[in-house]
Amino acid sequence: MYSKKVPYILRPIFSILSYIFKKMYESDISKMDLILTNSINTQKRIKLFLGLDSTVLYPPVNLEEFRFL
Repeated sequence: MYSKKVPYILRPIFSILSYIFKKMYESDISKMDLILTNSINTQKRIKLFLGLDSTVLYPPVNLEEFRFL
């Protein structure tokens, strides 16, 4: 998907580097004790693409900055 945005001449290098990064990422994430996400959407993507469970930890929001209608 992203490789189509890369200039044609650089695509082989991009593919090799993407493969290496993916393998390193999968190796490192499998060593984690707990995976935290900031949304349900991210949690679903981690489950879909990596097959791993995660916990949603919503970031704090200062409600005083918002005006309710």
